[in-house]
Amino acid sequence: MRIQDSIVKTLVYHDMFDYPLTREEITKYLSQKASQKQVETILKTQINKIQSKKRFYYLKNRSDIVATRVSREQFSKQKLNRALKFNIILKLIPSVKLIAITGALAVGNSTKNDDIDFMIISSKKTLWTTRMLANLLLWPWKRTPNSRVQSGKACLNIFLDERDLKIKDQNLYTAHEIAQIRVIYDKENTYIRFIKENKWLQKYLPNWQPEHILNVQSSKTKNSMQAYSAMMLNPLLNKIEMISKQSQLAYMKSKQTTEQIGDTQLFFHPKNIQRNILEVYKKKIKSIKV
Repeated sequence: MRIQDSIVKTLVYHDMFDYPLTREEITKYLSQKASQKQVETILKTQINKIQSKKRFYYLKNRSDIVATRVSREQFSKQKLNRALKFNIILKLIPSVKLIAITGALAVGNSTKNDDIDFMIISSKKTLWTTRMLANLLLWPWKRTPNSRVQSGKACLNIFLDERDLKIKDQNLYTAHEIAQIRVIYDKENTYIRFIKENKWLQKYLPNWQPEHILNVQSSKTKNSMQAYSAMMLNPLLNKIEMISKQSQLAYMKSKQTTEQIGDTQLFFHPKNIQRNILEVYKKKIKSIKV
């Protein structure tokens, strides 16, 4: 595939989210290996399917999304500050290993009415306990299915056990979702482990590299007394985890729709979103004949 075609495809994907890209972002999310210089050289030739305004590139006749992105960046700044406050609460949970913002806010593309999506990675065998505690601590500010107001609410929609960090759905949509997460709390290099387990995303985004982490907590080596205490507590923690799982599954039984519930991974967002986006993307690519 020619690099110019890949550039157009990259802009098509982000156009679905009303999100024009800078030169650097085009290179980062390109579907084939290319240098920044190569991309810049091609953009200077003015590909007939795209246009530019200020520092942004977009599909022809879509200049309006530049203003959209700028306005959403302002909403996102406010929501990011709120997310960082939620982060202070969530990291009080001892079993939390990583907290990341996902979705629109992760790339500064939140609308005024958007909620705040989180991904949380827990220490091994504490997935359900971690979720229970997270929901309890953020209860006053948490989005629920019946929430009339979503703006600024915490949406705890992804939980992963550190034993199983590899995302099963491997496609262009999930590659972007992983690449775009914004880590706000990382303990014991969990983010790097997560990325290593999902190296498959390089197939879709070969130029992408991990981003800077906003707030890193350095790992600490356990001394022998801490290790002994942990060993003695294990049976109790396992019992709490089992009770947490059973009670939450019982509560969800009559309410479950498109959620993905497993022993080590929980996804509380509609799976058909990614299917719909990928279908629309394919149709758009076909319609502009790339």
